[in-house]
This record gives sequence, C-alpha cells and structure tokens, in this order.
Amino acid sequence: MLSWWNSGAELENTGVKLQAKALDVNKDLDTLAFHIVSQDDLVLLNKAPSAEFLIWMKQHGFQYPEFISNVDKLPDRYLIYAQPWAWTPQVVKFLENKTTVKVQKYKEIVETQWGRTHSKIEWRLFLNKFFQSSAAQLLLKKFPDHISLDHLQNFKIVHNEQDLLSSFEEYEKVGVNQLVLQAEYSVSGHHFKSIDVSRGISDSLKQWVKDISAQNKRLILEPFWGDNTNVNLSFLYAAEGRRLLGVTKFYTQNGKYRGHWLGDFEHGFDKELKIWSFPFLKELQRFLQSAVKEWLGDWPCPCGIDLLMYRDLDGSLKIHPGLEINPRWTMGHIALKWMDKLAPSDAGVWRIVPKKSDSTFNDIWKAQMENTQVGQHKQYLPQGKFFVNDFGLAKSWGSLIEIKKTKDWLKPQ
Repeated sequence: MLSWWNSGAELENTGVKLQAKALDVNKDLDTLAFHIVSQDDLVLLNKAPSAEFLIWMKQHGFQYPEFISNVDKLPDRYLIYAQPWAWTPQVVKFLENKTTVKVQKYKEIVETQWGRTHSKIEWRLFLNKFFQSSAAQLLLKKFPDHISLDHLQNFKIVHNEQDLLSSFEEYEKVGVNQLVLQAEYSVSGHHFKSIDVSRGISDSLKQWVKDISAQNKRLILEPFWGDNTNVNLSFLYAAEGRRLLGVTKFYTQNGKYRGHWLGDFEHGFDKELKIWSFPFLKELQRFLQSAVKEWLGDWPCPCGIDLLMYRDLDGSLKIHPGLEINPRWTMGHIALKWMDKLAPSDAGVWRIVPKKSDSTFNDIWKAQMENTQVGQHKQYLPQGKFFVNDFGLAKSWGSLIEIKKTKDWLKPQ
C-alpha cells in the first residue's frame, strides 16, 4: 500500500493557494504518515529522514515502513492500493498519472462525493435531520439537558455581504457578543474569522466575504458558544465498518489545531463535569457511529467527528454534537498511536510548534539524538520532552511530545 502525508490536500481542492508555512507543514511533518500504515507499506516523503531519527524511532518500538522520496520512481513500483492522509480528486489524478494503483474503485466516489462529504453546512443539515429520528429522540429524552441542537438549527448561511450584514444584525438584536464566521470548506483555521459584535463589521471583513463568495462558496455565521471551559473532543472511527477507535481531547488556537492531550480524556474534569459526561458520551458515540455510516457510505478513509463541550451563557454544561466531520485520517488517530506507547502511569501533551518559538528546542533535539543507540528497544515512550518528526531537517515546524506521570499533570495543558 502507498501512503503519504498530504495535509494540505483539502485546502488545495477548494482553490486556496497554500501559504509558505502551510506548505512547510506538509514537508516538516510528513513522517507522521509512518503511524497510519504498517511495516510492509510504502510511504512517499518529501525528503528522506536522517539515520539518527530512524534509529530513535526503532529504539522506541516504532516499526517504520519502507519510504521513497523520489516521485519519479513511483511508476517503477507495483502498487495495488493507496491510502493517503486525505482523498481528493487531485489525489486520484496523481495516482493515475504517477503510480500503478488502480483508482477506478475510488475515482467515482471521490469525484462525485467530495463536495458533500466535506461540507460543514451539509453535514450540519444532515445531522440535524438525523437527530429527528426515533433513536435520537430516545437519547434526547434520556439526556434532556446535555445536547444543544441550536448549533445544528440556528446558524446562518452567508452567500454575500448583504447576508453577512442582515445576519449580523439579527444576532446583535438578541445580545450575542461574539460570532464565528468560517467558509464551508475551511480547514484548521484557514478561512476562519472571529467577530467582536461591539466592533461591528469591518471593511476588510466585508472584502474577505466578497472574495470567498466570488468563488461561489458559502460561509457559516454563528455565535461563539461558551467560555474558557471549552473542551474539544474527537470521536475517531475506522474506514471499515466505521468502528469507533477511541476518543481524544485536542486544543485549538483561533480555530487552528495546536495539539492533543495523551491520556484519559476525563483527566482535568471537575466532579460535576465527570458526572455530567458519563455515561452520556458513551451513548452519543454509538449514536454518531450510525450517523457516520449513513453520511460517508463507501468513502474510502477513516474519519473523526469534532465535538465541543462548554458552558452556555447561564453556566449550564452543553455539548455541540457535531462541530464538523473530517472524512480523512486525523491527528486524533495518530494521538491514539502515541497513547498506546505510554506507560500505564504516564500521560502527555503532543503539540505542533513553530521551530523558532523556543530557544530550548534545539537542545531538546540534540539530547534526543545523542541518546540513541543501535540495538536498544523500549516498550514505552520515555518521560520528558522529545520530537516525533525529524526536527533537524524541518524548516518551520516541530512535533513535540512531553510526558510525565499522570499525577504530575494538574490538568491537561
């Protein structure tokens, strides 16, 4: 099987020109693809990793696959199957032109269903309808105070500047203080804006909406729900049968992914939140599994559903049951791999960090490489800080994990 880390594929498919830093993410973190394949597979990289990094991986129990960094050599390899990070029509064309992979099995599905399966708007409309089913009504009756369907019913679809202004006025009249505006196909903070209602709509925001609508793209305008007690969760499903693989807790900044908590997702919850969330989340997982099967059908990739736990304006705990669906591999799937490598008493934080944001990063990397020894093999990842990408070759980004005893984390960072 052929795989590769094409995290910018979804943005490229929407016509967005990737900026230099986004391109660097694809290059700097491409060895993360090692953790979605088996040892017998082939991974396409931008550049071969250093021998020291590969020794470190093997030392810590990661059986990395064969890799290739020259695209022109792909036609020489007999490949029958592919599983990239994300499927797009461009990926299908690449496989047709550069590999022996028979793409007919995926071509029609990807080319005809990409727009629907990745649409934040269509997903919410579908999920709202799904919550009208008899099974959903039983769930809502059993947990009447947990789910807020406002997210699925009361967002505004913006086609142009006039829609933005009229929708803004509606929210302003009912006392909403902060809004979120994002494109239908936004990914990880791209095409995402926060709006302070007291400051009104700026000319630059109007132009931004005009630019997106000129490409026949829609936007979502909705209140920013909750406060600093927000908890982002992902329910992670496999491709085959949409099996639930696990639940993870992740962090964002201005809509951009910034990292994962590696440990029990209830760690750091106060007593009220633990009682509130259990067993509700268990039943919600099973319910959403049925929704995923119906929504994605034969889509050839795993997926993750992002949820938001928060306190509303009167302080009541609520959950947004389906902030978005990601019909691809996700950082949550990789976080589960890291969690499998933790000692039972340990927990950690995995972060994507700008390479030049901390002067100690080079020292961490140097110490990490100096401690590698051929022949050593460790069952668990060590306590401390270390990089899980080839930081020495990276231009802009590092993939940093910090591990401590679970009891030493007062709350997930």
